[in-house]
Amino acid sequence: MFSLSAQSPRKDSGADGLNPIKPLKIGDTIPESLWQTTLNVVNNSSGKKQITLNEYRAKKLIILDFWATWCAGCRYALKEVNTVAEDIAAANALFLPVTYQSLKETKTARKQMNLKFQQVYGDKILSQYFIHTALPHTIVIKDGRFYGIMKYAGEHTVSEVRNLLQGKKVRWKYNTHLLDPNKAIFSEGNGSGRLLYKDNGLSLIVADSTFIDEPLNVIKRDGKYYFYANSHSIRSLIYMLYKDELDPQPVMTFSNTIVYSDIAIKKRLSDISKVKLGLLFEGGSQNTGAMKMAFRLMLCKMYGIDVQLGNWPSEYDPEGTYRKLMIKALEKGGCHATN
Repeated sequence: MFSLSAQSPRKDSGADGLNPIKPLKIGDTIPESLWQTTLNVVNNSSGKKQITLNEYRAKKLIILDFWATWCAGCRYALKEVNTVAEDIAAANALFLPVTYQSLKETKTARKQMNLKFQQVYGDKILSQYFIHTALPHTIVIKDGRFYGIMKYAGEHTVSEVRNLLQGKKVRWKYNTHLLDPNKAIFSEGNGSGRLLYKDNGLSLIVADSTFIDEPLNVIKRDGKYYFYANSHSIRSLIYMLYKDELDPQPVMTFSNTIVYSDIAIKKRLSDISKVKLGLLFEGGSQNTGAMKMAFRLMLCKMYGIDVQLGNWPSEYDPEGTYRKLMIKALEKGGCHATN
């Protein structure tokens, strides 16, 4: 079994399923409202504190790089792209890092990394149009449309940017549309995959990897509510389902606060976390309580895993509450999927 807490929670995922902004699909025209949206920026060459994408509408390419200061991969990629800032400008393109974080955090990171680009901070809008559940996430706008999602790969970051600027072949992360909620989800070619589990209104499948990953969404059809997420690991699905409980925690992490009572369980979870999954839950209301219970039962049945939520054992938990919770989880010696 394991207990989950989290460090550096994602605050820009828009994963509540009730977002009034319609996420864009690859190939969609950028709406006028997005072009005109005011964005807070730092390090603007003209000293501006706010811009709109409309000011750069004539650019050959607009590259939005969603990142966070705590994301090591993001920092590495930005430092690499920083070396070709002049090439980007010469190609009549805009490279614009975007973060949900504060002005202070953004300024500190810019100074530490000596970044040459202006940056959007405090973002609450762009991440809703270009949904994502992992960072870095780099999208490209071309000819007024959502052109694609770049697949950066470590040392290949700069070469990929150069290829894009020169119109050469680029490795795109995905090249198809989001799941269509107006069709039967996870069937009829709409994200279909191999069924792993089905019980208590919950279905877990191996997601079609050609689809862009989607956070937890909900649609209503024929008086029923359907919750779905696509192309995620078990860990990210856990975060989505328990987001409301996890976000208030002072710090969060997925990497090193998992406690296992059995090494075999650890291996099984590690193996399944490499697989991209889809989740579908049919419920009678928008309340997620039944879905969480069904998900916990699924974890118990499939992997012998129990979910416990708690704080990181550090200065944020001086009374050792999280440590006691970990000990309790280990002492259970079994799976108890109860509220």
